[in-house]
Formats: sequence, structure tokens, C-alpha cells
Amino acid sequence: MVPALALWILAGERRGRWLKVFLYGAAALLVVSPWLLRNYREFGSPSYSQNAQFLMNENHWSAWSVRDSAPSPSDMWKNQGPGAVLEYVAAGCLRVLEPLTTGSTHRGEVFGQPTLAVFAVFGLLALFRRENRKKMLLPLLALAPVFAALVLHQHSGRYLSVAVPAVVALGAAGIFETARENGRGKLPYWIFLLVALTMARPFFNVLRQDSRARDAEAREAACWIGENASDSAWVCTYPNVELYHFIYRKPTLAWPNDYEMLLWPYLETHGVEYMVVDMDLPRLRPWLSRRWRRSPEGGEWDVVNPPPFISEVWRSGSGNTIIYQFTGQVPPGYMEVDSLPPDNSRAIGPH
Repeated sequence: MVPALALWILAGERRGRWLKVFLYGAAALLVVSPWLLRNYREFGSPSYSQNAQFLMNENHWSAWSVRDSAPSPSDMWKNQGPGAVLEYVAAGCLRVLEPLTTGSTHRGEVFGQPTLAVFAVFGLLALFRRENRKKMLLPLLALAPVFAALVLHQHSGRYLSVAVPAVVALGAAGIFETARENGRGKLPYWIFLLVALTMARPFFNVLRQDSRARDAEAREAACWIGENASDSAWVCTYPNVELYHFIYRKPTLAWPNDYEMLLWPYLETHGVEYMVVDMDLPRLRPWLSRRWRRSPEGGEWDVVNPPPFISEVWRSGSGNTIIYQFTGQVPPGYMEVDSLPPDNSRAIGPH
């Protein structure tokens, strides 16, 4: 977005445009400087990012730092050919349009969003007016590279939230203009009904599931970590407790899904001290379901079989969440497998 807005300043200003670009760039750099400094301090490069593992990657849930080769957007081209890349790009184009059409609540993600279809339709109507196109040129110019980049990204939904204000504002303008053209002093009731209908599914999803118990349990685990782990202790958790990072505020790593011969040395080398196992982990990380597995009805643990070098240090009152700590070293060759599949197929769980 920053380069796009800089180009806008260069194209639209006649006097002092280079000075204005410099001032704008300096302000943008000041805003992002905490992230740049942190990246340089922790990783040796201000531009360091793990986002490459989400760009056209076939399998990003492996313990990627112990891969034979670093994850790359070119993996899919090399392993599956141009047809797979074209299919991925086509699917990505549909995926970035989800917020404006179907919404993304159907994906079951924590960050799912209701559809903006009503605002998108009226926004398109508003763009038929020349003055509206002129007003929206700058926001659309800023959003275009974001949409283009997220076509290649596997988790585009939450990152598209930057488009929500522009779409809602343009759609609202279209709604008011449509009402004026129809000679109405007030908005017709059916517009409010349409907007309400788009919220019906997420609203009833919230009512259908009482997540207060899960919330309380995740907070309980987060508070224990915050009180007992040192500030430098790495925590490995997924998917519930990590959402309360703002409570425990420790460096955090999401559980990879990978062969144990790679997983445990990876966590040890990374400096992970605490590992959180909750009731959703076996389902979302199938390789770990050999260690931890819920009963068929899901009410209790059916299998709890941690490796010998980690020890249980805390369990929630319900028993559904367990925190382990590294208390030993991973033996050389632990859980070794004779032959591993290629990096990009490696983390697919057992069935």
C-alpha cells in the first residue's frame, strides 16, 4: 500500500511532490520501525518474514525450519507443474472475492467474516457516477496490490479486512444515492433487511455454540503461563491458548504437524520450553493424535502418552488442557523413520 500511495502523490502533485513523497515515506517508516528493529534484533534482517511459506506453498504446516530445502513459492511449479499453479491462482482469485460475495464464515476459521455482498452491489452502482469514481481512485489504487498479493496467499481472509471500510463506505454512498433517485426521503426498509440477513448466519453460529467454557479454560492456561514462564521462554500452542497471547505475552510458536523424528528436535532446537495440549489439538494436528487422542464422544482423553523428555506441569480443572515442559533432551534418532516423503508432502497427517 505504501508504494501505491507514493505513486499517487507523484502522479497527482505538481509542486514539491518529491518532498511530499519523502515526508510520507518517512512517516510510514516511523510507523513500521518497531517491527523492522525487532526483526533485525531477532532474525538479523529488518525485512525478515515467514510469509513466504504461505505463498503458493503446498504444505506449510511442516516444521519448516528443518526442511531439506527452504519453503518457496516456486515449490508448486517445480513439483506439480504450471497446471497446478494456474489452478491455485484461479482458486486464489475466488478466495479474495469471498468477503464481497459469500463471506468466509463457512471455512470455520476463527477470523471468518460475514459477507459484504450488499455493500459490494450498491458500491458497484455508486461507481457509475463519475464523482464517486474520482473519490475512490486513491483507495482502490492502495487496495489493488493487496488483493493481487493475497491471491497467492493461503490465508487471505483476515488480511483483507483493510478493504472493509472502503467497501462499506462506497456501498453506503450507493444506498443513499439509490434512495434519493427513487424520490424517497428515507432509506427503504428492505435495505436494512438485506444487511440483517447477511449477519444472520454468523449471529446464529455464535448463539448455537456456547464458547464460554472454552474461553475460561484457555484464559486459565494463559494466566498460568504468564505467571510461571520466564519472559524468554518459548511456548508452543494451538489453537486456543495462542489467542490469549495478550495475557501471557511470551514468544509463541504454533504446533507444527510433522513426523515426530523432526518435530521434537525442531521444538528443542527452537528453544521451546512449554507446550500446551488442548482438546482441539489432536484433530487439527493429526500426527500428534498418536500421543494425545480424545474419546469417541469427545468428553475426555482416551490416550495421553507424552514422550519421555517432557513432563506435565499443569492441567486445567476440567482436565481438557495440559501444559508440558521440556525436562530432558531428545535422544538422537528418536522415532526415526527410514525414509521421509518430500518436504511438501511431509506434514500430511496419518489416516
